[in-house]
Amino acid sequence: AGKGVTKEKDYRDVDGLITNVPGLILGTFYADCVPLLFVDPVHHAIGCSHSGWRGTVGEMGKKTVEAMREAYGSRPEDIFAAIGPSICQDCYEVEKDVAEPFEKLFSQERYQDVSMKNILTEKVNGKYQLDLWRANEAILLGAGILKEHLSMTDICTCCNPSYLFSHRASKGKRGNLAAFLMLQGATVAAKAAGVDRAAGKIPITLRDGSLRKLLIKENAALYTEKPVFLELNPNTFGCGDEVRVMLSLYSRNKKIGEYELVMGQKR
Repeated sequence: AGKGVTKEKDYRDVDGLITNVPGLILGTFYADCVPLLFVDPVHHAIGCSHSGWRGTVGEMGKKTVEAMREAYGSRPEDIFAAIGPSICQDCYEVEKDVAEPFEKLFSQERYQDVSMKNILTEKVNGKYQLDLWRANEAILLGAGILKEHLSMTDICTCCNPSYLFSHRASKGKRGNLAAFLMLQGATVAAKAAGVDRAAGKIPITLRDGSLRKLLIKENAALYTEKPVFLELNPNTFGCGDEVRVMLSLYSRNKKIGEYELVMGQKR
């Protein structure tokens, strides 16, 4: 976090960012290229990617979905995605060297239902009009994003240079547009030993064998053997690395004590 702004950047050529850390802002920059935004409300994860023509033909959207699945257990059908303001097909004329990789990509069997006429239009001058919106839509749907979970822009940066930066419209004399995403709320403490982040669980060891019932304030009861897992609602607690949970211990329906758990350890 903060690399390239508050600390030295130790990477190059990064077009995508993902996180499940609340309060950590993802930021990406554009000026005709396509913003791709991802929200997984089930696993409390987000992603933000930059997809120019190279990123699009490299299936940046698909790779972002795969990265979220690998890192956080996200399922494509749970993810909401958006294709943000960028250059439209009418404004995006390309040469054959750009068109050919798109023809090759969408000739693959997994894209057999995709019509190239909607993505690439050849002109009489031998050039092409490329639709990055439709190309990214096809890639995201192919990655498993549900159509009802996908929003696509109808705002072109090049058509609206008075209020949106466009590299083509300004002939390179421009600033950048930015897209920002941040998770609100909190997840289980990431630094606690043995934490299962995807499941939202903290391990707890009960040393008293007579204890069989564990009640968490304002949460569901758990019937336990030792060791057990305390399941936490990620939206219940305040933001930060430290999680403190007050719980009451019962034996035979009689309250025998109240404890505070800090980072998964009984204190």
